[in-house]
Amino acid sequence: DLLFLVLVNPNTTTFWNYRRRGLLKGDIRPAEELYYTKLILGTHPRSNEALYHRQWIVKTFYSTNSDILLKELDFAVDLAHSYRAHYAVWQYRRFLMQLLGSEHMLHDLGTIEAWLESHPTDSSGWAYMDFLLQSLSALKLLDSTEARSMLHTQLRTVTKTLEIYPERECLWMFKRRLLAHLWHLDNLTTLTHPITDESDTINQILEHAIALFTSRHNGTQSFRSVIAILNCFHSNGLCACPSDLSWCEILQWRHIFFLLRNILDSDWKFELSW
Repeated sequence: DLLFLVLVNPNTTTFWNYRRRGLLKGDIRPAEELYYTKLILGTHPRSNEALYHRQWIVKTFYSTNSDILLKELDFAVDLAHSYRAHYAVWQYRRFLMQLLGSEHMLHDLGTIEAWLESHPTDSSGWAYMDFLLQSLSALKLLDSTEARSMLHTQLRTVTKTLEIYPERECLWMFKRRLLAHLWHLDNLTTLTHPITDESDTINQILEHAIALFTSRHNGTQSFRSVIAILNCFHSNGLCACPSDLSWCEILQWRHIFFLLRNILDSDWKFELSW
C-alpha cells in the first residue's frame, strides 16, 4: 500500500509525485494531505521530501489563504522547537513569509526573538533572523531611527548571548551582519577606532593592531592566511602562539580581523579564510 510505504520511507520522491497527481486530479483533499504530512513529520522530522510536499500543497492550493499560512508559521516554529538547526524548516518559513508579505515581518521578528531566547545556539534560527532584517531593510519598512534602534537591540542580545556561548560561530557571524547593517545605515565605508559597539578588550587589541600596521611599514601589507596574521601578532606580543589558541579565541580573532579590515585602508590586505 502506497500510504504505508510513504509512512515507512517518506524520502522517496516517486511516492510524493504520485500523491501530487492525486491532489491535482481531486482524488486527495489538500486539507487531509496537510494533516497526513504533519503526522509523517511528527515521526520523521528530518524528511525534507515530506516538507517539500507540504510546501507544494500550500503553494498550489493555499497561497492566498492567510489563515492557513499563519497556521503553517506556527507549525514550522513548533517543528523547529523540537529539532535543532533544521535548515529545511527555516527555508519553509522563508517561503511562507514571502507569501504573507511585508505586513507580517515585524510580528515574525518578535516571534523569532522569543524563539531564540529558548534556542540561543541554533544557527538556522540566527540565519533566519538575518533574513528578516535584510527583508525589512530592503522593503524600507522602518525609518533610519527605528532601524538603528532595532539593530542595537539585536546587537545587545547577541553580545550577551556570546558571553555565555563564545564557542558558537553562528553568533559571531550574526553579530558581524548586524554591524554591517548599522554601518550601511550610517553610510560608512571605513570605521573609526574605538568602535562603540565593541568591548573594551577588543578595542584595546584593535588599538595595538592598528598601531602595529600603520607605524612599522609604509608599503602594502599582504597576508596569505589568517595563520600568517596570527603569527605576526604573536611575534609582536598581541596573541598566544596560533597552535595554542582555543576555538573560542580563534573565533574572537576572526571577529577582530573583520573589524580591522573595515578600519584600515585598502593598502592593508589579508584573507579571512582559515
